[in-house]
Amino acid sequence: MTYPFIRFVCKYGRALSFYCGLLCLFLSALLAYLFHSAWPLLIGVLASLVLGAMLRLISEIVEVVADALLPR
Repeated sequence: MTYPFIRFVCKYGRALSFYCGLLCLFLSALLAYLFHSAWPLLIGVLASLVLGAMLRLISEIVEVVADALLPR
């Protein structure tokens, strides 16, 4: 039995979490530029850090579970 999503997360999870956080940061910088305010940038920086950390945590949990429970 194969689990393609688990393989995908094990292979690309860490990079994907980094790029999702980076995308959130760039979008917040764009919003800050468009609305001429620093608040979207400040909120976006915090949101990008939280998003990147949470996605990294989830991908590492999936890696540990896959390594411990799934046959090779």
